[in-house]
Parts: sequence; structure tokens; C-alpha cells
Amino acid sequence: MTFATTERPDETNLTLDTSAEPSAGTTPSEIKTPVEARTAVVLEAGRLVAEADAAPTERHARAAKLVANGGLIVINIADLLPLLDERIASLRGANSEEGKAELAQYHHLKSELERFRAATVGVVIGNVPEEDAVEASTSFLGGICDWWSECHVQICSQTFTASIFLGCLGLCELAGVAPGLSAVLSGALIGGKAVPEALRAAAEMLKK
Repeated sequence: MTFATTERPDETNLTLDTSAEPSAGTTPSEIKTPVEARTAVVLEAGRLVAEADAAPTERHARAAKLVANGGLIVINIADLLPLLDERIASLRGANSEEGKAELAQYHHLKSELERFRAATVGVVIGNVPEEDAVEASTSFLGGICDWWSECHVQICSQTFTASIFLGCLGLCELAGVAPGLSAVLSGALIGGKAVPEALRAAAEMLKK
């Protein structure tokens, strides 16, 4: 997965008009609620920041975060992979376009998780350069942002998909590439709230 280098976003200019009526021809699955739209803005901002060329000191700080949280990252990935394997097995032989797309998404996510794990272990033991480890975590965040952009309706409506998505956000938090939002979402979900309520909690965070 490759991304073009981009400048850091000016957070003060991240505004989004969610009050406009949907344009003609827009299907229900393409209409985002205000909460979903705001969450998309935060994820996109996180992606832009992570993709920006990091100064050596910043790159070192991100690598240090990977080293400090390496054990937790590996444990969390180990928890997610069996769930993905189960889902992949259940989707094999899917005939619908939706099923095929979901299968491809989970295969890609599994590949990114394994790459992220290998990079984390490598930087912890000193076999992987800082640049490569940070790039792997940035690539993982980019994939999660793309997943949200393409499948936010499914993520919000399916418990399994939401739990995988939130687990991935937690990994981004541990890697230091998307601080803040994942803690709010995960905390709300663990506290017994439904996914829409968790997303509302994220929206409230954005107002502060």
C-alpha cells in the first residue's frame, strides 16, 4: 500500500457541513450521519498526519512508541488474527459481490496485521530499521482509514465488524499514529454502549 506524501493538515480548518441534503441519486448506504461524517474527518486527519514526512526526532518518537508498546501490540494482533481466520473461513465460496468484497477486505486486513506485527517485533529486537517500522504502522492506519471510508455503514451495523475495527483503532493508538479517537470509541464500547453511542462519544470529543 503506497500513499503520496502530503503536508500536515491545519486542524483549525477541518470543518465539515453535515447539514446539507443528500444529492439526487445518492443511495441510503452512501448517506453518512453527522457522527459518521465527523469520525471520517478525524480518521482522514490522522491519516494525513501519519503520512507526512516525519522529522528524524518525530520518527524516532514513533519508533520508541512501538518499542514501548511492542508486547501489547503483538498480543492484540494475536487476539484479532483467529477472529479474522474464522470470518475468512466462513466467507470462502461466497457467490455475492458483497461477500467477495468482504472476503477480500479481511484477507487484506490480515496481511496488514501480520506485516505490522513483524515490523513491531523487528524494531523491538533491532532487526528492522525505525523507518520501516514506522512506515508499516502508517500503512496500517491508512488501510483502516480506507476501510472506514468504504464500509462505515457495515462497521456501524455489524457487531463483529465493529469489534474488529475498534481493535484495529486500538492498535493505531498503541503505535502512536492515531491518538485520542480510538480511546474514546473503545472506552465507550467496553463500557457497554452500542456502536452508535460510541461514535457519538467520539463526536462529543471533537467538539472540545
